[in-house]
Amino acid sequence: MQKEKILLIEGHDFYRTRFRQGLISQNYEVVCYRSAENFDQLVQREAPYLVMADVTQLGLDAGDIEGKTCPVLEHCQAFYPWLPIVLMAERSEPIDPLERRWAVEQGAVDFIVKRVDRMELMLQRVHDLLRPGTKLNRNALLAAYAQSTPF
Repeated sequence: MQKEKILLIEGHDFYRTRFRQGLISQNYEVVCYRSAENFDQLVQREAPYLVMADVTQLGLDAGDIEGKTCPVLEHCQAFYPWLPIVLMAERSEPIDPLERRWAVEQGAVDFIVKRVDRMELMLQRVHDLLRPGTKLNRNALLAAYAQSTPF
């Protein structure tokens, strides 16, 4: 069975590593980049099933997005309308419904908070998009994190 490839665009090393570990534990293929620079070339080269991107890596300020447009999302909507994009933002409070609406209007399928203590929920959202009706392998996720956590 071919693994679904996820393109992860995350500038923060810690989050990139943890998200990658979590996704790999669920048997996804993960390709990581620090920025969305040359996004079109990344999508063509990697041919992902899904893109997860930090909004700041798309040139946006996570706290001030309303009323703005995102050239990367506009381009993706025009040339890759079948490609689901999940936007992420680092914050302590939930994503406001108006922000989520903005993201969907820009062409994203969701806008989620990236927090390590909510990792399982983030992974389940990806799982719901790529493997509807299935559950995460929680034991594999815990084992992946246990291997990488120094004591």
